[in-house]
Amino acid sequence: MKTIFIGTYYQLKTFLRIKKALFFSFFFPSFSYVIFSMVWGFDNPDYKEFLLTGIITLTVVSDSLFSIGSVMVEYYQNGLIKFFKVIPYSFNKHLIALFLSRIIIIIFSVILVLIIAFVFDHIIFSYLEFLYVSIGVISGIIMFSFLGIIIAALTKENTQSLSITNVLFFSIIFLSETFYPLGEINKAFTKVIMINPITPILKLTRGNIDLVSLLSWIIVLAVIQYVFFVKTKITG
Repeated sequence: MKTIFIGTYYQLKTFLRIKKALFFSFFFPSFSYVIFSMVWGFDNPDYKEFLLTGIITLTVVSDSLFSIGSVMVEYYQNGLIKFFKVIPYSFNKHLIALFLSRIIIIIFSVILVLIIAFVFDHIIFSYLEFLYVSIGVISGIIMFSFLGIIIAALTKENTQSLSITNVLFFSIIFLSETFYPLGEINKAFTKVIMINPITPILKLTRGNIDLVSLLSWIIVLAVIQYVFFVKTKITG
C-alpha cells in the first residue's frame, strides 16, 4: 500500500510540472464556465446549473481521455512496459498509482469548478444532485479512459502528439449538449447527440438516467480496449 501511495505522489508531481496539462485540467474548465455563464446565463439560473454539469463532465472527459489512455499506450510503444515487468515496483502498482493520481486531479478540478460556480452564481447542489454528479464523474472516468486507450492504440499517438485525439475531443464536446441544449436549438443535431458517448454521462449528471446507453457504451468500449490492450499488447 505504501508503494502505491508513493507512486501516486510522484505521478502527481510529474503531472503538475506539465503546464499544458495544468491549463486544461484546472484553468480551462473554470474559465469556460465563467465565459459561458456571462454570455448565455444572464438572469437564467436553470442554464447556469445546466452549464455547470456540462463543465464538470467536460473536465472528466478531458482528463480521462488525455491523461490515462495515451500514457498507458505509450508505456508499450516506448518499451517501458518491459522495464516495469523486471523491477520490484510492479507494473500493476504503477497503473494503480497512475489511475489514483488522475482521479485526484479530476476531483480537485471538479471542486474548483464548483467553487467558481458558487462564488459567481451561488449554485449549490442538493444531496441528490450531488449524488448524480458523483456517479456521472465515476462513469465518465471509466468510459473515457477506455476510449483514450482505444484511440491511442489505433492512432499510435503518444502524450506529445495528440492531434487526432484533440479532434475527437472537440467533436465530442461541441456536438453534444455540454455547453447549450443543442438539440433544442437545431433538431438536425438530435441523432448526432444520441450517438455521442458523452450524452449518457451528461444525462446522468443532470439527473436524467439513461442506464441502457450508459452500460452499453461502457461494455462496448471495455471489450474493444481489451482486444487492443491485452490481445495485441499495443506493441505496434
